[in-house]
Amino acid sequence: MDALDISSYIALRVSMTLAPGPFVAILMARALSNDARGALAFGAGKAIGDIAMIALICNGLAGWLQSMPLALSGAKLFAVAYLLWISVSIWQNGAGLNKTSQSHDSTITSASAGFLTCIMSPQTLLIYILLLPSLIDTATIDTTTFAIISATTLAALCASFAIVICLASRLRDCLIGASCGTVINRTLALVVGASGVWMVTA
Repeated sequence: MDALDISSYIALRVSMTLAPGPFVAILMARALSNDARGALAFGAGKAIGDIAMIALICNGLAGWLQSMPLALSGAKLFAVAYLLWISVSIWQNGAGLNKTSQSHDSTITSASAGFLTCIMSPQTLLIYILLLPSLIDTATIDTTTFAIISATTLAALCASFAIVICLASRLRDCLIGASCGTVINRTLALVVGASGVWMVTA
């Protein structure tokens, strides 16, 4: 991989991470609820999931999934159930825009949620199945190339997390106590729920 490949990959990965979907909605909800620790843990779980997905694809995951469609279907259903549960929770309880204090999940729970959201998402699988072969030969990847891909992916994800968390912080400052807080909460819930429905039909 040369410098142009790396910069193009980072730009593409950032844009894909910031695309509307369950990850951005849940991270935004965590950040809006003033749960910086939870947002960072959720993002860390997502990053671990991405690196794990890259490693699995480089070790033949795509071929295994083609031979085990029931495993993919089961994982998809589990992910859908999780996303719908998150959607209902945000719809009922909100993202915490109008709360001065609230209990938050533990760091491990938040990181696990980020990891599950990543590895159970067909979107993540498709991104890497389509993107990685255009950059490297996944069948003959060496340790150095894997390290470069992993570090580049982490850099892209960190940039994406910073953008989402900063945006959420600005929104929170503007919307605390505002009636539009309910609209934001419901929109986040609908984005997460719609992502779950999309996963069923994808």
